[in-house]
Amino acid sequence: MPVYTVKTLAGLEDVCAKEIVELGYPNVEVRTRAVQVEAPERFLYEANYRLYTAISILETILAGTLRQPRDLYNQLAAIPWDKYMDQQQTFAFKGHVSSSYFNNSIYAMQLAKDALVDFFRNKFGRRPSVDRDHADHHFVLRVNEEKFELSRDASGAPLFQRGYRQQTGRAPLNEVLAAGIIRNMDWDPSRPLVDPMCGSGTFIIEAARMARRMPAQMHRKQFALFHWPEFQSGLWEEVVNQADAAIIESPDIRLLGADQDGRVVDIARTNAKAAGVEEITQWKQAAFQQLPLPWEEPVLIMNPPYDVRLQHRAIEQFYGEIGTVLKHKFAPCEAWIFSANPEAMKAIGLRPSRKINLYNGQLPAQLRQFVIFAGKRKDQYD
Repeated sequence: MPVYTVKTLAGLEDVCAKEIVELGYPNVEVRTRAVQVEAPERFLYEANYRLYTAISILETILAGTLRQPRDLYNQLAAIPWDKYMDQQQTFAFKGHVSSSYFNNSIYAMQLAKDALVDFFRNKFGRRPSVDRDHADHHFVLRVNEEKFELSRDASGAPLFQRGYRQQTGRAPLNEVLAAGIIRNMDWDPSRPLVDPMCGSGTFIIEAARMARRMPAQMHRKQFALFHWPEFQSGLWEEVVNQADAAIIESPDIRLLGADQDGRVVDIARTNAKAAGVEEITQWKQAAFQQLPLPWEEPVLIMNPPYDVRLQHRAIEQFYGEIGTVLKHKFAPCEAWIFSANPEAMKAIGLRPSRKINLYNGQLPAQLRQFVIFAGKRKDQYD
């Protein structure tokens, strides 16, 4: 049975594995920033179309051991490359190399490219071309000391590119990260969800799409696997139709995104319309401190600014206001705060119930849960 690697973001490995199991594929193994899956070919199609927490889906071509740098070329040159592409198509290599055999990744990638090119030139008298930006086939090479693995990328562009985002506001949140945070929260769609600092609306839109059981990539038109010689258009159509048939048209949910910047609220509303969730989401221009909550005991999710350009005292004061508003205006509630500023998080002044380590891009970040009770309880204050 084929082995696939589902790439995800650091900290989302467990929720990604759970999502894969929920699709009906239980043979999973959690790795660093990845989940390895043993599954039939249908998984490749379902994973690309339906998974919310995947960055890309890889199929392993070859794994091996090196004794010297040239071994990489020799083993890759023995691959029947015409099984995976033809000489009229374009290709690109990417990946990561951490090995004493190679001073840098460039040499390893060059050996891989030469192995592919020489195979076609020797067998057919002509070679395919490299296209780093819009390749038909994306091959992924990873070398860790003497071990290497070659895969092909079935996704192409990263799967956080959902195809619905029309515009962005300030520092837009990666869609996969937003979906992974929602899943980490174990949010129950029967409870109202509010993002009082919504920016371009990613948290609320991803939550709405999940509540409707929409396939993550239903608005996306292109996947790298469409260029694979063995691509089965009939199987793809079957997977798409089956997933689309499970969409809930009008779920009974309450979702609100708000921001003090009216421009980004308009952007969020536009993105929600493009994502097919305009009718089940609400948007409001209001500062966090003045936001009226339309429902009792909501779940709040927020990604407050932690811009390094802001003065240290100003950002800590702002986070302190967050804690004050949560205690005195929104209680009782459950609040989740995602931030890459640990010092500012301390200024909130509340004791977190949970802490989940994540990344926002290259920045270490943390998702913290705060359960806010009505009245005074000593155990909720830091």
